[in-house]
Amino acid sequence: FPHYRFERHVRYKQMKRFLQLIQNYQRAKNLTDRSSIFLCGDFNSPYSNDPVYQLVRRFYRSSYADVHGNEPAVTHLTHRNEELAVDFIFYRSNDFRPIHSELIPRGANPMRWNDQTGWILSDHRPV
Repeated sequence: FPHYRFERHVRYKQMKRFLQLIQNYQRAKNLTDRSSIFLCGDFNSPYSNDPVYQLVRRFYRSSYADVHGNEPAVTHLTHRNEELAVDFIFYRSNDFRPIHSELIPRGANPMRWNDQTGWILSDHRPV
């Protein structure tokens, strides 16, 4: 989790390298326009003003934002009781387009953590 500015820089360098490795693999296997790529999970930082998301969004789309018009405001309750959006499904595809994307549990309020679903299995609500 990026508590300090240095950690944000490390995360950015890691994501840049990771995206580069994916691109290199696609080129080497002649899959550049013939494969779908999905990046899913906990990205360990809120998406607003994070250079990692700016980098990812240059090459990938968000399934939730494509369906709903914006990202969920809250998918995680931190150990500091901060409500953040850190869980995403990003994709790049010529064939795939999401028709449905929601938080688990179904019906979870994307604007706040303390809703009526009673979600207690995790400190994350996956997309």
